[in-house]
Amino acid sequence: MKRIFALLFGLLLIGAGCSTGAVEGDWYLTFDLPDEWVMVQAYKEGNSPEGVKVTHDQVEIFLQSADTHMIFGGRAPEPEEVALISKEVQSDDMIKISVTRLDSHRLVPSEAEDLGDGWYSIEPCGGEECDGAGQNYMTHYLETEEGDKYLFRTYVSGREFAEAEEVIFTAEEVTVTE
Repeated sequence: MKRIFALLFGLLLIGAGCSTGAVEGDWYLTFDLPDEWVMVQAYKEGNSPEGVKVTHDQVEIFLQSADTHMIFGGRAPEPEEVALISKEVQSDDMIKISVTRLDSHRLVPSEAEDLGDGWYSIEPCGGEECDGAGQNYMTHYLETEEGDKYLFRTYVSGREFAEAEEVIFTAEEVTVTE
């Protein structure tokens, strides 16, 4: 009986060695998003493609604290813009993180603070001057061991940056599933 268990345990170890541990996903990075958060295709304020899935051929995606159309800077959309948007429009109590896959030749700015593990951070401006109509923002960079680079621009209105950073730092590279 001991031999059977030893054989089964050995096969289990061999199988575990063959596992790649790769994460599959629709984009280049995957995130552990809290409830209510969504990953959506990037859109411009005033228009929003509906029902378009995030795919690998998109350079930029948004991580949002709600499945709404977010408008920052205190600007309300024009009535004709709202008619084009089928989602609720939100301009307060929100977080939107723009994640852009960068060209491999792009350098992380020298003034960026090294946070370790390939992460860098820049506060684009200081204190109250960052606060335009209740809008705050922060920039992060991720440089992976393979040399891939990503830019994270975080926009916060009525919430805390810590909530956004918790999401950002869950980023994990994926295996392309096409």
